[in-house]
Amino acid sequence: MSSVETSAGALGGSGHSGASALPKRSLGGLIAISIFWFALNFHWAAVGVILVPSQVIGLLLREAPAGSLASQATWVNDHAGLAQAIVVAPGLIVALLSNPFFGLLSDRTPGRFGRRRPYVFFGTLVNVVGLGMMALLPALLVGSHDGNVLGAGLFLLMAGLMVVQFSNNSAAAPFHALLPDLVPQEQRGKASGIMGLAYWFGTISGAIVPTLFGFNSTALLAGNQDAATYQQGIVLAYASTAGVILLMAILTFVFVREMPWQPSMVSKVERAAQRHTMRDLGLTLLTLVAIVGGVYLFARTTGQPLSEDGLSYVQLIGVAIASVGAAFAFDFRPRRNPDFTWVVLTRMLVMMGVYLVQNFLLLYMQNVAHAPSPQSATTTFIILLTVSATLSTLF
Repeated sequence: MSSVETSAGALGGSGHSGASALPKRSLGGLIAISIFWFALNFHWAAVGVILVPSQVIGLLLREAPAGSLASQATWVNDHAGLAQAIVVAPGLIVALLSNPFFGLLSDRTPGRFGRRRPYVFFGTLVNVVGLGMMALLPALLVGSHDGNVLGAGLFLLMAGLMVVQFSNNSAAAPFHALLPDLVPQEQRGKASGIMGLAYWFGTISGAIVPTLFGFNSTALLAGNQDAATYQQGIVLAYASTAGVILLMAILTFVFVREMPWQPSMVSKVERAAQRHTMRDLGLTLLTLVAIVGGVYLFARTTGQPLSEDGLSYVQLIGVAIASVGAAFAFDFRPRRNPDFTWVVLTRMLVMMGVYLVQNFLLLYMQNVAHAPSPQSATTTFIILLTVSATLSTLF
């Protein structure tokens, strides 16, 4: 859900002299290239739509000012949207930079295992570690009940999500280059259809599986589910997600075959462009690190932590810097490429509309629809949405 869907390899060509030189793939070969797409969509439907919003609620309850459970539940509902935005935004900045970086890096990776598969496998291993961090570390800290929206538990959740975004995109970007690398032109429509099915099944499965483990944020806030039962369900849901993405990464690594990269596959012009892109992405990352470090030092030396609004503004500045840095890195010039510019802008607006709803869907089910189980209601909504979207796309 949160990983960018292209890479430098996918956009810049596969490095082959032409699609006609590629051998035709069997149905099994096309499925092998697509199965990791099932895992990626399972992963982000589970983590982004179900788990993180529910965890934010559970962790906020531990930070809510002392008082009755009803007053604490009210405080949690009043601050859940802001807390979720604060937790999620840094990871999206990491994704914005790491996706093109690893796409480019995989374009020029030598080795007998190919250019893309090592990133899929080892990126997924780190992804699983990040999921473990998100599942276990926030719960180890006892809440302070001081009304801090970004308490220690939520900060650890944010840090774990940044690790997950970094590692997931390091696997996803090279993965998306497999199709143009390995599938001949005449089979790409069929391959895209299989990828579409993988998206469909992955999204629905990822929305269903976490709810099978019984954690319920509404029951937790009402005192009808104890914290231990709630946390056990969260851990099991993360474990299932880690199992699915690790299994699919292993199958991809074992069954997909690539041609090893050779220096002759990249022209001098492409090498110069890649060096330029790497340099600009590095400068952008250093700028973001300097800003975060400066804000942290200011808060430490003055003893005045940022307000909730201040945190939001810092994150917005980070998103703007990352976006401008990525645009410079890829030599994005609107006046030179007006058609591509319109595609980028309209796609950005469409995706903004999607995520304005999707990221807060569980909170909507809890606070507006008053669903007895917002997790199950969100799953039902995602299933209906995915099926209807598939039917309209076919039409």
